[in-house]
Amino acid sequence: MKKLFLLLALTGLVGCQTVTDMRTQGPYAEYSSAKDAKSLATCIMAGWEKEPLVIGQAFDAAINLIDGGYSVYTPNYAEVADVYEAKNGSLIKYYLQRGGAMTTQSRIDKRTNTVTSCL
Repeated sequence: MKKLFLLLALTGLVGCQTVTDMRTQGPYAEYSSAKDAKSLATCIMAGWEKEPLVIGQAFDAAINLIDGGYSVYTPNYAEVADVYEAKNGSLIKYYLQRGGAMTTQSRIDKRTNTVTSCL
């Protein structure tokens, strides 16, 4: 039984990437909006916080300032949405840790649906 738990823990860690790694690989998706970057980043953060992906677990998302906009991210940087000011609104680059145990299509759909609902 201990070996099973160790295997599951290691499997989850295999997909861990830094934000720099994710940005180097390029975004999973890009979006544009007529809204300003601050409003959009705030909407994304609030939406991600309302959608915990583990039943019964509190969920946090956070925002940091980045050059030209804001970065919204989830714990362990499983998902990151960089929201940049653009000429006619804002540009969103959505990144995720690829290949990890947390990368399921259901999770990706929930996160991207939140982003598109904020546009």
